Amino acid sequence: MSGSIAVVVVTYNRLSLLKKCIDGVRNQTLKPDAVIVINNGSTDGTDDWLGAQGDLTVITQSNVGGAGGFHRGIKEAFERKFDWIWVMDDDGCPALNCLEELMAATVKQPEVNVWGCIVLDQDDHSKLAFECSKILTKQGEINWDDEFIDNWAPFFNGILFSRATVKKVGLPNPSLFIWGDEIDYYEGIVAGGGIIKSTTRAVFYHPKDRLYSTVYRNQYVYDGPINWKAYCFFRNRAYLGRKHYHRTETGSLFNQFAYFRYKLPTTEFLKAVPLLLKAHLDGLTYNLKRKLPY
Repeated sequence: MSGSIAVVVVTYNRLSLLKKCIDGVRNQTLKPDAVIVINNGSTDGTDDWLGAQGDLTVITQSNVGGAGGFHRGIKEAFERKFDWIWVMDDDGCPALNCLEELMAATVKQPEVNVWGCIVLDQDDHSKLAFECSKILTKQGEINWDDEFIDNWAPFFNGILFSRATVKKVGLPNPSLFIWGDEIDYYEGIVAGGGIIKSTTRAVFYHPKDRLYSTVYRNQYVYDGPINWKAYCFFRNRAYLGRKHYHRTETGSLFNQFAYFRYKLPTTEFLKAVPLLLKAHLDGLTYNLKRKLPY
């Protein structure tokens, strides 16, 4: 299957990483037809650099998070009638034949709506950046022998969407801001009858996932700053739990309270509790309109 291809890259204040990402896109063995960069109001010189790049389509907007950036970028590519939309964040970088292999997969299995890559840890290419048991052997090593992986793809990390998919399910929800928008979009495509696969022939590099790296009482817990980012995490987790999985995530919240009580000084813990409760309740009531103090 052939067709026109637009790349969508979302960036915010990571100019050095953006340059590496764009270099990876420019050097693909299969050249895309357009590269659309969504600049979420960067203040680190990204504006000036992008202004000097004649081969990029640049859209600068206020910082509406990764979710708002992907929403805008996919919308632009869709409205410009590209057949395929290849989406990534600025801290990822595709292998030089990544797009070629993704498009080869669309020929082998044209019924598939969404194709994903194998995303490797940029610092250790023997490991995955995002855990997925479907890709691993019993010994915990990456299984390169199976060419296709059913019902899995690392969304917004070198993911390839067909235009027909976007037409059917719409755009990512920009109100999620950060964390969880990729899960929401994945589940929306599945609910709409879309077929999602990944190919081990297409490789993408990304920093190792740090969000789910801390375990407390046999559960992953949030171990980041107690600020608006924490609010987004707990709000979006409750929102996704209720919307897609018919669960409230309350048990996970209580485990998080126990972890913070164990880790934080009492004064910080007492500040964290009302923020997490507010976030959790907002998620359960689908309240995504609260202004974020970022």
